[in-house]
Amino acid sequence: MTSRVLHTEEAPGGKGKAVISLVDEHFEIDYYDDSGRHFFNEEFHNHTFRYVEDAAENWAVGIKKLEDTA
Repeated sequence: MTSRVLHTEEAPGGKGKAVISLVDEHFEIDYYDDSGRHFFNEEFHNHTFRYVEDAAENWAVGIKKLEDTA
């Protein structure tokens, strides 16, 4: 498995970040809370980078909601 970080979307006020990576042939977003704790991973198969980037941005500004699975 090869993985390469492509972009990091920071939430305003240091309230976390979403890290977009290219993993083999698909994109993934790893979500981190304000203390740097990883709490969610989301895979995107058959989507463009722009689509994934929009998803990360929507989470960062509070439009997209995720359930804390930890």
